[in-house]
Order: sequence, then structure tokens, then C-alpha cells
Amino acid sequence: MPFNKHIARELLKEKEELFKSIVKVRFIHGSRRFLRLLHRRRFKLALVTGTSRHEMHHILPDYLYQLFDVVITGTDVKNGKPNPEPFIKALKGLGLKASQAVVIENAPLGIQAAKKTGLRCLALATSVSQKYLKSADMIFLSVKDLEGRINFIPDFP
Repeated sequence: MPFNKHIARELLKEKEELFKSIVKVRFIHGSRRFLRLLHRRRFKLALVTGTSRHEMHHILPDYLYQLFDVVITGTDVKNGKPNPEPFIKALKGLGLKASQAVVIENAPLGIQAAKKTGLRCLALATSVSQKYLKSADMIFLSVKDLEGRINFIPDFP
């Protein structure tokens, strides 16, 4: 069947409506404070999400959105995670090499994409079990644990 833009738009609209009815906005405990801390320390921050830009604006409050130097959504790429394209695009936007950056992920596909990009990856076991995050360089049980170790990670940017 040939690609039909009208049908695709209708399906996307229906998907977004279903998404909004199912998903409740829930931030990882401590993540908002941690982002503000990194921002104050002048870290270059990128948000890389498979969520569409339209959906992301409904989920992420402006005060958090403004902390990021670069935001890459599912709308901005042809190939989402586990493909490295989203992280490659984020690195380009930040003006960094993979060796100068660290990814914080909480999902296996994100970890795969980070590793394929050559990025160090810290995983948060806040939404899935640690056993699914084993390919990350380090796993943390909470944002508080991650924050407590951040100054002790060798060559942390």
C-alpha cells in the first residue's frame, strides 16, 4: 500500500490522543532538582527522547525545557533509539564529541543507542529492572545515588 500523508497524520493524531489518555506525567524522583543542579554547574544538557515534539511540550514544563541546550525528539530523526541517530544529532547540536559526553538513560534501547554512538552511559534503574540495563557503564538505583557519585566518576565532564 502506498504511503498516504493524510492517513499518517490521522494515525499520529489518534496515537497522541491515546497516549494522553493512558500516560500520567510522572517525573523520576529527584530528577528536576538534579537537572537544575547540572544547569547551575554549567553542564551542556541535551534531552533525547523518542516522544514527538508535540507530545513532549505537553509533558515537559517550560521551566525544565529551558534548562536544555539541545532537545532531540522522535519528530527530529528518521531512526529512533536503538539507532544512534538521535544521540549523534544531540552531540552535533552541543558541539561535543562522544568522548566528551555522558548519557543518563533508564531504558535498554536508549543504552544501546548511546553505546553505538560511543558514549559512556549511566543507567537509572527507576523504570525497569537492573538486569535490563547491564550494558550501561554504571547502574544507579536512584537519582540521589547518581548525584552522590557524579564527582567521583573518572573524567566526568
